[in-house]
Amino acid sequence: MVNIIIPKPKIIVPGHMTMKGDFAAYIKIEKAKCDSEGNEIEGTRHTVAPWFKNTITDIGLNAKGTEWGLRCVLGTGASPITTSHTNLGNMVALHNSKVGDSFYNGSPYGLVTTSTPYYGWKRGTYRFDAGNGTGTLSEVGLTITSSGADYSIAMGSLIKDNLGNPTTITKNADELLDISYEVRLYAKMTDDTYIVNINGIDYTFTTRAQCTDAGQWGNRIPEGTYPG
Repeated sequence: MVNIIIPKPKIIVPGHMTMKGDFAAYIKIEKAKCDSEGNEIEGTRHTVAPWFKNTITDIGLNAKGTEWGLRCVLGTGASPITTSHTNLGNMVALHNSKVGDSFYNGSPYGLVTTSTPYYGWKRGTYRFDAGNGTGTLSEVGLTITSSGADYSIAMGSLIKDNLGNPTTITKNADELLDISYEVRLYAKMTDDTYIVNINGIDYTFTTRAQCTDAGQWGNRIPEGTYPG
């Protein structure tokens, strides 16, 4: 009798073929008066800097998925934050607490599909209590780690007005400041095509975004580390 051996089929996935996507980050700043016990006085809250885009640094992109967004910092520097920056120009304050469960399970998220570009978003808010970070402020950032005194920023910007121009805000000793961050994950609406050579034969592979209409898209930024 002749034995016929049938090899078990295998699926070969060459290389690291991943779906490409884009991130963006936005900031909004609000402040409010506080009573003698540090509690917000109703009716005094107002926006001092509406949503403005800020820069995601090389450090932030390189560490995407590992310990992003653990601390919020304020400063008085005057130079624009670029992708090569590792910290603020002159850090003067570190946030006291988070409002809600910032960038974790409890933080708000959503999906924008009314017009292109489509994206999912997730937000977190960081609070500077009365007495913390007082004076004239000009820059803000979100750090990559909370260990020791390492405040390397994952993203940051000079504070901007409603026209997108650098400006300053003043925080008095009897005011609190809330810094809201929105991180956006844009869905890539076109395919990515790869040609991979396996044993001398070229094979064409195509990847595309999955579930771009899912309500959870904004919640897909890695949970608990990178903002999401």
